Amino acid sequence: MENFQSYKKNLGVVNRGSTYDIVFTKTPDAKKISGIETGCGCTTANYEGEDVHLIWTVSDTEASEVSRIVFVNYTDGTQDALTIKATVA
Repeated sequence: MENFQSYKKNLGVVNRGSTYDIVFTKTPDAKKISGIETGCGCTTANYEGEDVHLIWTVSDTEASEVSRIVFVNYTDGTQDALTIKATVA
């Protein structure tokens, strides 16, 4: 069973110092989320209804190619990974 319509988002070229709201839409039969783990302080996450929102602030010191992985935990003990990729200008 797929829990999201997509698990990866490529944002293309992003700007240093900018903030992006990346939306991952859950499928109708998605499992119930118990929590979300982000890997750094530059990314926060929230979930309500059908969407998971990842808010990413691109720091001034980001590498030119960036990949962020966020883990979605479910009440049944399983986990999915959502991935954001971008090229920093």
